[in-house]
Amino acid sequence: MVGSESTSKDVQTSLSVFAGVSNSDDLGSTDGLRNGGPPYVDVSTRLVRYCQQLADVYLAFWGLTQQPISHESFLGFRAALFQYLGPREDTPLQLQEIFDAYADPIFKTRVVHAATRWAIAHEMAHAVATRPVRKRYEALIRPLWPTLDEEWRGASAAARTSYQDEIACDLLAVDFVLDSPFGRDDVMTQAGGSLLVLMATIWDGWLTDASATSMSHPSPTLRFHIVSQYWLTKFADRSTWESAQAPGPLAVLDHAMWTVFERWSAGEYGLARSGDVWRDDYFAKLDELVEAIPSVTADTIYAMHSDGGISRVQNR
Repeated sequence: MVGSESTSKDVQTSLSVFAGVSNSDDLGSTDGLRNGGPPYVDVSTRLVRYCQQLADVYLAFWGLTQQPISHESFLGFRAALFQYLGPREDTPLQLQEIFDAYADPIFKTRVVHAATRWAIAHEMAHAVATRPVRKRYEALIRPLWPTLDEEWRGASAAARTSYQDEIACDLLAVDFVLDSPFGRDDVMTQAGGSLLVLMATIWDGWLTDASATSMSHPSPTLRFHIVSQYWLTKFADRSTWESAQAPGPLAVLDHAMWTVFERWSAGEYGLARSGDVWRDDYFAKLDELVEAIPSVTADTIYAMHSDGGISRVQNR
């Protein structure tokens, strides 16, 4: 995602920024309007499509892991993932049957909306955050990922500067979302949405090379894990829950699965790793979340209306 350095020097309020979704080549972009007008931020329809597709796969992955399944079949579904996210227009019938079996239209709609929201917030950070603000967020990165210097070994000074700025905007986007009305309802879905965007960025890098590590953008996989760690600090901060509803157990389980989903899609659970290694990772993440979150309450139940709208029904 590209940020325009020139706009963020002058514009310090999102009220002066146009935001939307477009058919742009970049997954997300920030730029100034012509004739000295205020900046705009946008996310591409390609990003939204990736998020929709990955949400389908995530739900199927969640469902399949709850069934007796061989390690070979577990890995075979990953091969189908590449096929589904490729350039083809249709979905293979066998894959569509799996998606239909584990479909959850409400979860998919909510997490894709959260993803789009976070992507716009990231671009908004490029547009409205002053350089001193972004520097303060850069200072948060190394405590979240102590091996950062090793990760960036060999990168030029200019590339490191760009990488830090990009991740600073990732972290700012988390706080922008938490400071919005959406940060008061179903925080775990908002967190999942940010990770979904970074999963989409990973896949875009694999399939088109457009979002791969470059001079301006760090590894999207690294960004995924740093943002995940930043959310963990937010979950552990009691002030987060002063204005937000505490999550229910199902929401916590969902969030733990995002880390496993990313590792599985990256091929980390290969045949060389015997046993259900992913379960160890899952329960380790779940332990982190349970330890961090001050209290777990009731899950929220949502209903989808005939017009596609979603409303909260009750907590359970």
